[in-house]
Amino acid sequence: PAMVVGDRVGQSDATKEAVKVAELLGSPVYASLYSEVNFPSSHPQFMDTIRLGFEDSYEALSAADVVLVVGKLSSFYYMFSKPVLRFLGPGTKLIHLDVDQRSVGSTQPTDVAMVADPKVALGQLAEALEATMSGSDREAAKGRASVVAEQTAAVREAWKRRVKERWDAKPMSAERMIAEVAQVLPNDVIIADDAVTTRTALHNTLEFDEPGELMSGRGGALGWGIGGAMGTKLANPDRPIVCIVGDGSAMMTVQGLWTAAVENIPVVYLICNNGTYRVLKVNMDAYKKDVLEQDPPQSKYIGMDFAAPFNLAGMAEAMGVHSRRIEDPEDLGPAVQHALDLGKPAVLDVVIDGSH
Repeated sequence: PAMVVGDRVGQSDATKEAVKVAELLGSPVYASLYSEVNFPSSHPQFMDTIRLGFEDSYEALSAADVVLVVGKLSSFYYMFSKPVLRFLGPGTKLIHLDVDQRSVGSTQPTDVAMVADPKVALGQLAEALEATMSGSDREAAKGRASVVAEQTAAVREAWKRRVKERWDAKPMSAERMIAEVAQVLPNDVIIADDAVTTRTALHNTLEFDEPGELMSGRGGALGWGIGGAMGTKLANPDRPIVCIVGDGSAMMTVQGLWTAAVENIPVVYLICNNGTYRVLKVNMDAYKKDVLEQDPPQSKYIGMDFAAPFNLAGMAEAMGVHSRRIEDPEDLGPAVQHALDLGKPAVLDVVIDGSH
């Protein structure tokens, strides 16, 4: 078996119930797009995020005999890639659980449909599994969980090697940026994630285990982070808020920094400044490869590079926000600590490599 947990798990406060079911089954767990923590990312059975309906999800899930999906299946959001109509193999059964009856069975052939609140249903499912699983069933589940844990450990070791390989890159790598930041973040920090192409480094470096530790986006809109982080701070006045936002995404709503200054909303913004709208390049290449079947894709990136002087720290300073441009990774940790200690809005414009 395999599990896919969507945003409804976090929204329903069903994380503990999802963990219980996964551990009883010994199944690998994947997360579809989510804006709140829906499964502990440090858990040994947590594999990765997944894009339902595309080749990567088909390859990951088709080996399972049964897949339990909790939440909506409407993750077919990438207009730049060619979707797979059926994201499971012909021998894989689908159990779909969601509170919205319009979602269940709407996009995929569904073998077992359950319309229920995820917290209630997963809790009852865990109770039923505990009552009916035999000793041999439990041993088999432990064996599956052990295999999954070995796989996740191997993936995490591979990530550590990648960080090490790119540690001395100039400009600094996204991996190095997040690693330096992680060393000084307080335990009670809330991360507002509008990182876009730096998101992989963010989620592979930091662990998000408890509801409320992360606020992110589920759609494809850019720029929500600057305002969203202020809203998160107003809702959590006693917790530090750090917003990690791409430079292109920041440009969508950079005027929000004026609001942060005028209202003195103490959010620390870390700009991942790779000098480009890299996500547009990535999506253009994906479209030309997957839809137009160009291999390798031939692209001209018009209007996607910030060739002229591009100084987000200067923009922030002009609006009354403490700011600093960071190019040396050795300066990053102390600068983040200083920004947090200020108790005022702050912008750190961090220059990183835009080629990876």
